[in-house]
Parts: sequence; C-alpha cells; structure tokens
Amino acid sequence: MIFKESLKIFREATPSETANKTDLDLDYDVDDSINYAVQTSPKDKVQATFDEIITKICNKTLDLRNGNSRAVFLADYSHVLDERTRVDRQTFLHIAASRLAHSTAIRFAVRKKGHLLQYKDVNEKTPLHVAIAYGNLAFVDAILKEVNGAEMDILLRQTSENGRNCIHAAIHHFLDHSYALKLIEGASNTTLSARDKNGLTPLHLAVEYHRSSASQLSLVKALIARGDAALDQFTIDPPGLSVYEYHRYTREKAHVGHQEAKAESPLEILAGKIEDQSTLVGGRRALDELPVNQTTARKQQPLEKCDQRQEPKTDMSPEIHLYADSIQQEIKLYYLRSTFESAPERNIRDQLSATRFLYGANIQNVNLSFDFSQGPLTISQESFEDSYRHMVFDEVLRYVSFRPVLLQKPPGPAPGSRLAKKLAQTMKEDQGPNDLVFFFNWLYRRNVRHILKVVVHDTEDVPHTDKAITDCLSKFEIETLSWRKADMSSQTLFNACRGLKEVYLRWSGDPSILKAWTEQDGLLRLEKLERVYLVWNKEKGPEAFHKVTSAVEYLQSRLNQAVEEINAARRTITKNSSLVEPRKPILVRQSEIGVSTSKRLKDTASPANMSVDLRKRRIQPNRWLGCIDRFADELQNVKVPATDTLVLKENIKVAVIDDGVDIHIESLQGKVIGGESFDRTYLDGNGTSPYYISGGGHGTMMADMICRVCPTARLYVCKLEMHPDPDGGGRQISAESAALAVMAAVRQKVDIISMSWTIQQTDDNQSSITALQDAIRAALDAKILLFGAASDKGAVAEIEYPCSFDRRIFRIGASTADGRVYGPSGNPQHLSFIFPGHKISPRSPYLEKGLPIDSEEKSGSSISTALAAGLAALVLHCIRLGVIQAEMETELTGRCSSTAVRLSDMEKARDFYGMRSIFRGIGLNEDNQRFIEVWKRLDGPARRLRSPSGKSVDMTGLEIIAGLARDLVSGIADR
Repeated sequence: MIFKESLKIFREATPSETANKTDLDLDYDVDDSINYAVQTSPKDKVQATFDEIITKICNKTLDLRNGNSRAVFLADYSHVLDERTRVDRQTFLHIAASRLAHSTAIRFAVRKKGHLLQYKDVNEKTPLHVAIAYGNLAFVDAILKEVNGAEMDILLRQTSENGRNCIHAAIHHFLDHSYALKLIEGASNTTLSARDKNGLTPLHLAVEYHRSSASQLSLVKALIARGDAALDQFTIDPPGLSVYEYHRYTREKAHVGHQEAKAESPLEILAGKIEDQSTLVGGRRALDELPVNQTTARKQQPLEKCDQRQEPKTDMSPEIHLYADSIQQEIKLYYLRSTFESAPERNIRDQLSATRFLYGANIQNVNLSFDFSQGPLTISQESFEDSYRHMVFDEVLRYVSFRPVLLQKPPGPAPGSRLAKKLAQTMKEDQGPNDLVFFFNWLYRRNVRHILKVVVHDTEDVPHTDKAITDCLSKFEIETLSWRKADMSSQTLFNACRGLKEVYLRWSGDPSILKAWTEQDGLLRLEKLERVYLVWNKEKGPEAFHKVTSAVEYLQSRLNQAVEEINAARRTITKNSSLVEPRKPILVRQSEIGVSTSKRLKDTASPANMSVDLRKRRIQPNRWLGCIDRFADELQNVKVPATDTLVLKENIKVAVIDDGVDIHIESLQGKVIGGESFDRTYLDGNGTSPYYISGGGHGTMMADMICRVCPTARLYVCKLEMHPDPDGGGRQISAESAALAVMAAVRQKVDIISMSWTIQQTDDNQSSITALQDAIRAALDAKILLFGAASDKGAVAEIEYPCSFDRRIFRIGASTADGRVYGPSGNPQHLSFIFPGHKISPRSPYLEKGLPIDSEEKSGSSISTALAAGLAALVLHCIRLGVIQAEMETELTGRCSSTAVRLSDMEKARDFYGMRSIFRGIGLNEDNQRFIEVWKRLDGPARRLRSPSGKSVDMTGLEIIAGLARDLVSGIADR
C-alpha cells in the first residue's frame, strides 16, 4: 500500500537535484563483504535484476564506495530500481533489507531512491520493517544516517498487516538495544502511542515480563519519556489492560507457563501470538522468512553483521524477576507523578484514572491515598483503627494528608502514684506533641513504603517536635513534603526524608532562617531537591507578599550559586569531567495559603454537650422505626454459624451511592468494607475527595439508616460528583459519576444498591445518561436489587433516573409516621412502596466514640429509600440464617424439613419480583397506600428473641429467625 501524502516527502530525486547534491566517496562507510550464491526464477525479470545487483555487491564486482562505480550503477540499473517483484511486491530496498549487510550500498540506494522506503510488500511491510525483522543493523544504520526529522517519523509510523509500526517491530524482534533507542528518539508521541490490532502500543510490548533486563528497563524509560501517551491506551486482546496491567498479565502468564509447560517455547507462552509464526534458527528468525522469490528454493547464509540482537531469557531467574520489578515500579511511579501535572495534549490523569491504570476494576479495593484532612479533631487509637480497618493500600501512595488532630490517649496512672511520678521525672523539657507518629506508624504497618506527597496541617502555637516529625517520616520514601510548621530546620528535613524532590517551607520572616536554608549544610544536603516553595499567608496582605517575593529571589540566587560551586568542585575532583553528572538547579517559587489555625483546635461538640442537646430534642413517635429498632437490637445477638456454602459465608453487601460516608460515626464503625470516590471536583490539588468523607452529610445519614434497619449489613461506599444547581435548588449529581459508581458496585458483586437521588436528562449529559442506563442494565442482569428515590416534587412529570429506566427498580416514596404518603412524594400508585420519610432523625446521633451525626429531623424520599434498602438487606440476612439453620438440621438429623428455607429461596429473594412479593407479604396498610407495616411480621420474633416464653422456650435465636424466614419466603409469588 502506498501513502500518497507520505510519498510527497519520500519522492525520487530529480536529475537536477541529484546533480546539485554532493555525493562524495567519504559519505559512505567501509563494508564487510559477505558473499553467497543467489538462485533466481527466470520468470521474474525484476527479481533476477535485483539478485544480480546484490550478487555483484557481495562479490565486490560492484563497489559503490567509488563515484565512478555509482555513476555506472545508475546508468545500468536506475530504470529498474522503481520496479517491484511480481509475487511478493517487493522493491529493491525490501530485498536489500533481508539480504544485504553493506551500509554503503544501502545508503546509496536510500539516498537516490528514498521514496521506496514507503512502499509495502504483499505482507504490508516496508523495507525498514523487513530489516528490523532480520536484525539487519547495517540497513537500520543507513536509515538513521539518511533520514531524519518528520521524514523519519513518517517512516516509523507505517504499519504492517498486523497494525504494528516500526517501533512495535523493533521491540517485538529484540532489535539491538542501541539501535532501538535511536529509532525511539526519531519517533513522535503519536507513533510511540499507536496501537496494533490487539490494542498493544510499543510500550505494552516493551514491558512484557519475559523481556525484562537492564537494557529493557532503559528502553521502557525512553519510550515513556518520548511517548507517555501510551500510558492512556488500553488493549483490545486481552481486553482493557493498561500498560501496567499488561505487564502484570504477562508476569502471571509467565509463571503459569513456567510451571505447566516448561518444554514449550517461552516466546509462544508469554507473548501469545508470534508475528508470522516464523522459525527460529540459531536463536533468531530464518533468513527466508521473507523470501526474495517464493517460487524458488534458495539456501541463504546469515547476515553475520546483524546477529547482535538480544534474545528473551527462557528461565524464571531471580535476575529477570528483579528487572521486572524495576520496570513495574518505573511505570507506576511515572504515572502517579504525572497525576500532579496537567498537559493539554493528554487524557485527564488523577487519582481515579490512576486506580484504573494500576488495578482496572479494582476488585480488591486498593487505595492510593489516605486523606484525614476532614477527619475528627480528636479520636482514640481504637476508634481510628476500627474505622479504617477495611482499608487496603498500595505500597506507593499518591498523597497523605492530615489535619491538626488530638489523639486520645488511654487512661494513665492515677495521679500521685509511683508510676505517675516516675513518668513525670522522665519527661523531657522539649517534649511536645507527637500525636501523628501513631498515624504514620499505622500506615507503615499497612505496607505503605513510598509516598509521593505528604501534607500536614500542623498547629502554629504547639507544632510537632522535630523528633516527632522525623519519627513520622523517616521510614518512608517521600518526594514532596508540605508540613505546615514555620521555619522547618534543614537538619530535620534531612533526617526525616532525605530523598525529597519538592518541599513547601513556611517562613516566619526571620532573615537568619533564609541564610541557614542556603548554607552548604542546609537544603543543599537534599541531593534530589528540585523545587522549593516558600509558603505565605495571603490574608496578611501586600506587605507579606512583597516580603516573601524578596525572600524567593534571595533563595533562588543563593541556591543557584551554591549549586554551581558544587558542580565545579565535582568537575575538579573527577579527571574525566564528561562522566560527572551535574547537580540540577533548584527552582524557588512562592505558594499561597488561606487563613490557618492559630491555636490548637478543639471539638466544639463534646459528648456532654451533645447529651444535653439530645435531652432537649423531641423525638416524634414512629411505630415503624420503633419496631425495626427493637428487632434489630435482638437480631445482633444472633450469631451466624459457620457454613461451607460460599454464598452464605459473607454478610449482605449494600452499595451506598451518595456524597460519601463519614466512617467515624459510631453506628458505622466496622461496617464500611470499602469504597471508591468518583468526585473529581476536589480542589486541594491532591486528588478526588475520599469516599470516607461525606460532602454534606447526606450519605452518612443514608448509611446510618441502612445499618439501623439491618445492623449486620456491610457497606460499599461510592462517592458521587456533585455541582451547585444553577437554579439554586441544592446540588446536582454528575450522571457520569453515577454511571461509574453503579458499575463499580456491580464489579464488587453487591447484593443491593441504594440510590437516594434523582437525575434528569439534559442536552449536556445525554452520553452520560446512556452510560448510566448501561450500568443499571448490568446491575439488573447481575441480580442486584436496586432502590431509587422518587422525586420530592410531587407527581411524576418527566423522566428521572435511575427509576424511570426500568420498572425493576424499586421507586421509593416517603410516608408520614402514621403510614400516609408524604405530600411531596406524589401519588402512591406511581411508587413501588412508601417508607417512613417525614421528620426522621438518627436513633443515636452521638455516642462516646466517633463523630456526631446531624441530629436534626429530616424529611424526604431519600431517607425512605435508605430504609427500604435496609429492609431488603434485613430480609436477605434472615433468609440466609434460615438456610444455614436448615443445613445444620440436615447435618444433625440426616433429613431436611419440607418447610425448611432453601438456597433457591435465597435466589428468589434476590430477584426484584421475589423481594416485591416478600415486601407485600410482610403486610401492606389497608388503604392501599403501599406502606409496609413491618410490625405484623417482626414484633413477635422480636419478643421471642428478647424473652422466650411458652412454646418457644426451647427455641434458639437461630431457630426463631429461621421461622421468620419461612414466613417471609412463603410470600414469594410464582411468576
């Protein structure tokens, strides 16, 4: 195939151009001669002529190093060089690429017939493709010397029949490392990020596990430096893998292949499909892979000059594993670092995209950051560990952030005791706060070793001591530090994190501090330091601005001068100055902050104060909630017996898709098992707002209501992106984030999804609504129960998502305490059910541990939706216990009652129609308001669980719940 646009550049030189262009003998290289016999088919005159030329060159009867010989050559053969062979559609350059190792002849042919480089043979290969496949370094070298700039990139970009360009080919065929690097230098970002038919970029190929070596690591670095857009590309086969995931995929495949098929070719095992399935001869491809003439049998000799390629290691040696680890870490660190930068020519890179890049669907729920910037002001060690027990961290975190926090210490010895006196005697005078040491030690225990950015909002009046800062940070590799402590000493920085690349320094205004920072034993001791940000408080006005501007100029000047002195000293010490790696200049900038806390912060709502507020609060009686509370209290005491049935081992999992959940709330501690944030509006410069922080408290209350109904439920939290409503009607939910959240819940295999919100379709969000529809369809196909809130605007007048998409989504409205529909929820005939949603407040807004929850009464269908999701979780949990009880009875007696709850009942209850039948069977109110009167089914079991009497005196709690489960599943109607 010929690309006409490309040929405008690679065209044949005109006679006048040839005459004007200097063609000296000195331009060409001295060749090693390789002679071999050539057999041709008389039927193809072009083929015969090409073979004749190559024979003469190899036999030295044609020496193109001489100007006269070149003139004779053009006179004899110029007319045929533009021709192609009949069968293979190959040009002379194709033949030379596969058979000729004479750089002079190749350079001459390229110089005179450069346009032929764009021509493709029957296999869609250019001459450079062929040369790379044969490892013909003489041909590649000639291309590098004769072609450059845009022409080189156009040449490298051409693809063969499998969609691979020349950079793909260089990596796939293990082209000599130095030549591969030169080709990469000549390629654009577009060429380096191009995908083949399987969706693999050159970087995907380069990171394959079996290729791992020291030289391959440098190749990977070069590919990233020149074409990091490849990091935004994903594979087609295997589907949807980033460069990082593909590396891990080939690593797993290598280990499996090594264990199961040691006798097979490792290249076939690890690389999957080998291009053209060629024969390997002497560790490389046979020369007749691309024959000059397919109809003639020829015996060709190898290109001795070209046999310098690196071949894959076939063993699973420690060496290959070590270099594979280095390649994996290089990819990970580069991508994570790039999330702190913005580039208009590439895709958005942030924490959300980084999670996708490293872990795909992230089924294991690995976290790339830890943000405590909005956590409680005081917290105990026990409460903190309970709240975050579920979190799994990568070894490398993008950032860690802490607010000023007081760690509640365990009770100390009694005042006046011998131990108290001894502790008082050992206290050092300079000992200050060290609360954060516990938190950083906790991160280290959770396998964190490398943190790209650490942000600590310390207090100004009593900041952490230098020793505490060192104890916090020294065990980690930290690249950027912003510890809000004024006049941080250089010695502390060196002791705490000597690998710093960036540091944010708060300056009090003392000139001596600036001078100390610029001394040889100051910031310059940090060998990797590249940037210094001088932080100033913009609230202090123009005077502070001018002062810090002068300080920045002073620091920049002094540090640059010191760096020059260091480099000069290194050159003097080292005899060969070219081997000296100079120290990079340190850039100094200023950074603004807002008003900072000037005093140690304290909780404004203490347990005592809150208890007073609770006593003043008038709680509206609600029979529905009262019944649920009593039953839930007793249900918690019924232990779940061990079972071998996989689907019964885990608690019911509910996805809470909202504005996040504050997991420090006492009622939620230990119940959040994971989550993900899809909120990209977080403007602190670090990343997405974490799922364990609620933007407005809404999601926290929804989670509290779900666990109020079903205290054994486990929550998977998905945080949505929200924007202010331009009409002033509260917050609008991003449909894109909703679609991502629903899909995340599907991948986590939750049982129930609670969506206490509505989204309307607009002209701006049509594509996102389509994605949301696809996600909901996936959830329904996965047999997940979906609960959505009805609009609180009265009658349904327009399409609203999620409920309008499919009738198998429970549309939940709000009711008053007496079971009547709450006005804004509209006609109950348009709703699936109504649940309490008028003047609802948390049952326990504040307990001894954790944060307070908003204790004000709330109204709306969002609360009702959470209660409905909680009731569905409660039903599934009871049925689960019923199935386990039936298993135990069967194991004990050898038979199973005909009325026993079975796994099939569990499956029916997981279906929309099955759960709808159960809800109806619990008992609807008589006036057809679709209000579920739960006391009809739960009051009795609650009493028996609390105080067994009468015929149930010998019944265990498990048997009582199993009886309830039998009643519930009996209401499932056949469809």
